Amino acid sequence: MGRRSTLVMILSFIVLTALCLARVATADDGEVVFNQNCQLCHTPERVRAKHLTKEEWQQILNKMIGFGCPIRTSKKNQQVVLEYLVRTQGPP
Repeated sequence: MGRRSTLVMILSFIVLTALCLARVATADDGEVVFNQNCQLCHTPERVRAKHLTKEEWQQILNKMIGFGCPIRTSKKNQQVVLEYLVRTQGPP
């Protein structure tokens, strides 16, 4: 194998590893934001008992924001939690 081929393989490995690590970090963001906000009042078991659509989770999120949930101050975190709930607690 030539020097150029080796370099291409190494660079490809580095890029793929970085992409995988970035995806893992993103996936964990939802759980972190959920834990920091939702678990102030709700146990994980209570949430795990539900399997709702995105629209249903959005309604619940809006209701909790109306009750004063700390997540109300960050639209970004609201979206992150919504995506997390849909991904982990969406319809079966």
